Amino acid sequence: MVVIKTGLEKLPEYCEECDWYTCRPHPHRGWTEICELECHCMDDTQPEEWIYDGNGRPKKCPLMEVEGEVNG
Repeated sequence: MVVIKTGLEKLPEYCEECDWYTCRPHPHRGWTEICELECHCMDDTQPEEWIYDGNGRPKKCPLMEVEGEVNG
């Protein structure tokens, strides 16, 4: 697991609210949604845990809250 400190005040509820969400043209499928944090496509050709349907975040979203200090 990799933990990074961000300036996020709260976790986004939807991908569109996330700084790492982008939508780009794809040469064969039209537009595709991308999680730039994971460099992963989130369209319906992906495994179920990565599909983003506009509700919440995908099950594989790497964002989570960590309480306290993380020492490594």
